[in-house]
Amino acid sequence: MLEEFQRHSVANIGDALGRLGMPDGGLTPVWEGCCRAVGSALTVLTGAGDDLAVIDAVAHIEPGDFLVINGFGYAGRAVMGDILAQYFSSRGAVGAIVDGAVRDRDEIRRQGFPVWSRSVTPAGPWKASSQCP
Repeated sequence: MLEEFQRHSVANIGDALGRLGMPDGGLTPVWEGCCRAVGSALTVLTGAGDDLAVIDAVAHIEPGDFLVINGFGYAGRAVMGDILAQYFSSRGAVGAIVDGAVRDRDEIRRQGFPVWSRSVTPAGPWKASSQCP
């Protein structure tokens, strides 16, 4: 099924699925020229600006996984950066989408790891949801 999805655009897949679960226009590629990525969704729910659940997800990645990280759209602190992108890639993940902020755009681009996010910020993450605003 994933090979079949690879042949089609996200918009056409969304139309075929009744437009359910489609991301809004606020989620964009972190780096220009970011390639396509198709994989099995590994979902991560984390507190706004908190990366502990994202770090924990590394141990659960299977080759071919695509991380879907719900950071509640919070742009004040990044929940992912180049180190996590490198961990994801080394475990076989094919990409990530972050409803929240990412940092280290240039390093992620150099790694060639496909990432889409709501925003980019240099501000590092919190380490426990209780610290988040």
